[in-house]
Order: sequence, then C-alpha cells, then structure tokens
Amino acid sequence: MTARRTGVEPWDTEWAAQKASEALHYLTRNYPECAASEVLREHEEAAHEAAMRGDRDAYLEALRGYCRAGRDETLRIRRGDDMKDEAPHLAIKLNNCASNDPCAICGDRTDPDLGPELFLDGTWALVCYRCGDEHAPELVKLLMLGLQ
Repeated sequence: MTARRTGVEPWDTEWAAQKASEALHYLTRNYPECAASEVLREHEEAAHEAAMRGDRDAYLEALRGYCRAGRDETLRIRRGDDMKDEAPHLAIKLNNCASNDPCAICGDRTDPDLGPELFLDGTWALVCYRCGDEHAPELVKLLMLGLQ
C-alpha cells in the first residue's frame, strides 16, 4: 500500500510553464541583453526547487526574482563602461502597453501613456523623458509637440 500525501495539490505543469513563459517573454522583450547572464541561474534553480516541492508561492517569487535580476543586470550593462563614450540610440515608437517599467537608462519609473513614447532603439525598453532630454532632446521635443 502506498502512502498518500494529504493537503498537497498536484503540480500544474501547464500553469508553471505559462508563468515561466511570461517571465521569459518579459525579459526578452524589455531586457534582451541579459539572456545568457549567469545572474539568472540562481533564480532558475530556485524556481526549479519550488516546482519540485509543489510550492506555487515560492515558484512565483523565484520568477519575480528572475525578472528583477535580469532587469538589474541589463541596466548595469547599459550604464556600464561601454556606454560612457557613446550615447544610447533612442527611437519614438507607438506604445500599445501601458506599464510602469523602469527607464532603460536610469532605472526610474517611466509612467508611459499609450501612443508615441521614447524607447531604446531596437528594443521595447522605455526611456524616461529626463534621460531622453539628455541623450536625444530633439525626440523629446517631437513627443511634446504631439501632446499639445
């Protein structure tokens, strides 16, 4: 006779895969520079361990840590020595997702609206107007004209 565990729900692999996919999509869309970073490893392992225990709360916390670590690593890379001699390239793109993602350059809150917004060129990483004014004032002026 096998012992039956009581009070423990079976692990929902579809739910776990969906949550992991959302976290990975968030990082690749907003912070592609961190894709192969070793700083993500401990959070991947924490998520795996939580899944093995069937602990949903710990699993979600590990995925949140994964996203935060990826964001922080990317911001470190973007503000690193390779950026000192060259200003970041910015672009105006139509934003179709109102979020409170941090500025890709300084890390401050962006509070974007739907419609035209400032991004790092080639990414969907938002840039605040203060950093935009420092690195591409002409683009910020164009955005301001559109708000009038």
